[in-house]
Amino acid sequence: MAEHPLVLSDDEQQYLIAHLKSALEETRVESHHTRTSAYREQVRREGALLRGLLAKLGVAVPAAEPVDPRPRGLEG
Repeated sequence: MAEHPLVLSDDEQQYLIAHLKSALEETRVESHHTRTSAYREQVRREGALLRGLLAKLGVAVPAAEPVDPRPRGLEG
């Protein structure tokens, strides 16, 4: 896959980081609330993409949380 260099000002980089972190937090919440395994997998892929982008910007991000594959409300 081709790589595309991107030059950002400090303000642009901080803005991008803030929005990527916000989007990553939304995927964490969304993966906990979804009942559909296919959608949960899509959300996990999006989270992995966001973590990769943040890592390329030099931001330390925690690994993905393990998610119970059972739909919410059916734990017991």
